[in-house]
Amino acid sequence: MSLLLNFSPVEFADAEIEVGVFPYDADGEEVLKKLREENLATHVFRRDGPDEIVAVPVAADAPKLGQGARKIRLKENPGLSAFLIRNSLINYLPTLENATRPIYIFDQTGSKSDTWNDCGLNQYGPYM
Repeated sequence: MSLLLNFSPVEFADAEIEVGVFPYDADGEEVLKKLREENLATHVFRRDGPDEIVAVPVAADAPKLGQGARKIRLKENPGLSAFLIRNSLINYLPTLENATRPIYIFDQTGSKSDTWNDCGLNQYGPYM
């Protein structure tokens, strides 16, 4: 299956995954937030439909979570597939603290030149 991630095509093999299932009730937003905080390193959580939260294990040794389980084909669920790809990219890309710093080019007078990086930071700040 192929998806377009902003400008980069992403291809992946179809697979069937087993996910844990939690109910999404009146307090579902709080439950979802708590699940994400407590299991950040092992699972990705996503609301699926009006009354379910799915727990997708993303670590090899992740425990099974949920009040039930079901199998999902990634090809039949592009929203979940895109969510998993996004999560993988976020975990793969360096954080702002670990990112390499910009290279500045100085002119002959010794003053720092105006760079696109500085303009962007001045206008938008470090986070968009």
